[in-house]
This record gives sequence, structure tokens and C-alpha cells, in this order.
Amino acid sequence: MKRAIKTLSVAVLLALIVIVIAISWLIPNYAVKINSEITNFFLTDHSSDKLLDPEDFGIQKNGIEYFSLLTPDGLTISAFRILPVDSVVRKGTIIFLHGIRRSKECSFPMASFFSKKGYDCFAMDLRSHGDSSGDYITFGNSEHRDVSSFIDYISENFGLENRVVLWGQSLGAAVAFLTAESDARVDALISESTYSDFESSVGDFFSSYTGFNSPFIERVIIKRVSRMANFRPDDISPLKAAKNIHIPVLIVHGNNDNKINPVYANELFLGLASNNKRILIIPGASHLDVWNKGGVGYFAEVDKFLNTAVLNFSSDE
Repeated sequence: MKRAIKTLSVAVLLALIVIVIAISWLIPNYAVKINSEITNFFLTDHSSDKLLDPEDFGIQKNGIEYFSLLTPDGLTISAFRILPVDSVVRKGTIIFLHGIRRSKECSFPMASFFSKKGYDCFAMDLRSHGDSSGDYITFGNSEHRDVSSFIDYISENFGLENRVVLWGQSLGAAVAFLTAESDARVDALISESTYSDFESSVGDFFSSYTGFNSPFIERVIIKRVSRMANFRPDDISPLKAAKNIHIPVLIVHGNNDNKINPVYANELFLGLASNNKRILIIPGASHLDVWNKGGVGYFAEVDKFLNTAVLNFSSDE
């Protein structure tokens, strides 16, 4: 009996040690060190975007240009430009911002489609993603300044074609909100499947992976992650940013999103200061597959929004 109790005690102690290690080290590293060894151990192929061939999406080799730039804090950002197919009619500039653990190549389908509509299309690997450098992601805190630097670079080296549109997915959409609040050069915003604030997103992701909620564990993770990546959790709030955004905004979410609750789409929509706003809930879509589930109809809705936002632009400020 004593031996059984001792064995059980040791097992419980070991389990507690594993839990402490997971909460204080494993999960935080997994969350903010996208290209780390620990992430690659658990997700050996966490993004196959880099395997995508632009020619498979009708993008000719002479129609795409790869380049890189430096952020103010010395990181290298990898990017590409897809030239408008119609060189006579230049409608505007679209900047695509991918989601977490993705890369710029995931934008090929939409960049191909809208370059044929006359848009100058750009996409960048967010810091610590794809071919960009950086040890940590900051869920928008540093990334939104990277995007402003990206706009600087485009303006200086390519010229900005008419209106500037930010089109973000998940993390990229959160970055787009924060950029649109602080950078007056952003003329329109498309947000797909994003969160209203950082702390809520941590709770959602934790419960989606574990099957239960634990406010205590979530607070520990938030505190650890923000210290590692050097940002304040309260600063990462697309909802707060929305209150200062007056440009045209299209908010899109799948009604079956199990990673980021669709309720956030409505919160963001209602929180926007802009009167020029639309919301689309895509039936049957989960996280980051609104393009596939929405299909041609979704492309048409976005095209309609862009035609209104870019060609008939009006801010309500």
C-alpha cells in the first residue's frame, strides 16, 4: 500500500512538473517563436505556402518581383509585388497580410485575381514568418510598424498607385487594424477571421487545443508571452483601433470558425467609427478558408467593395 501511494505521489509530481514546464516554457515558445525548433518539432510542416508556384495561379514569371527591406529595428522583411495585368488602368495598391504560421505565398490566388482587375498587389512575410527574420512575433505590436515601413518602401521604390488597401487574414487582419489606426495612408481595410483583442484570442486558442478553459493558465501564458516578445497585451486590440478608423472596412468571418469566434466580427463591425462598413459571414467556412467556401460569389463581393472603397472613396471624418 505504501509503495502504491509512493508511486502515485511520484506520478503526480512528475505530471505537475510537466504541466509547469508546458505553461511556463513550451506553450509560450510555441506561441511567439514561429520558426523555432520547438514549433518545428510539433508542426513539421506548419506551412506549405512556400511550396506554392505562382504560375499555378496564372502569374507569369515576368509578372512577379521579389524584394526585401529592413525594419527600423533591423529585421529583414521578405516581400513580392505582382504587377497589374492592365498597365493602363491602375485602380490602387493592395497589400496582403497573412495569418499566423503562414507566409506571403498564400496570397497568390487573390493577388492573381485582383492584378487582373488592375490592382498593384504586394505581399510580405510578417516578422518571424517565411523568409523574414525575427525571433518573436508580437501579434501586431511591432508588425503594424513594419507595415508602415513597407508602405514607405513601396512609395519610394514603386510609387503608390491611387488608394492603399490592407487585406489581412487572422493575425494579418489584426495588424491591418492597428496600421489603419496609426497610418493615414491606408484608405481601405479588408479583415478576414480576426480577433477583437489579444487576451480573448489566447483564451480561444487555448480552449480549441485543450478542450477546456482555464483563466488562470491563460493569464500565466499571456504574461509570459508578452514578456518574451516585449509587448503590452492591452496594446493589441483591433477593437480599440476600430474606434478610431473612419475609412471603408469590409469584415469577413466564417460561421464555423473554431479558432477565432465569429462573434468578434460583429464586435469589430459595431465598434468601427466608420459609417462606410460591411460585414460578411461566410456559411460553412471555418478558420482561413473563406476564399474556398465563399468561392466566386465572395470574390465578386470583395470586388464590389473595392470598387466602392477605392474608386468612390469617401471618409466620414
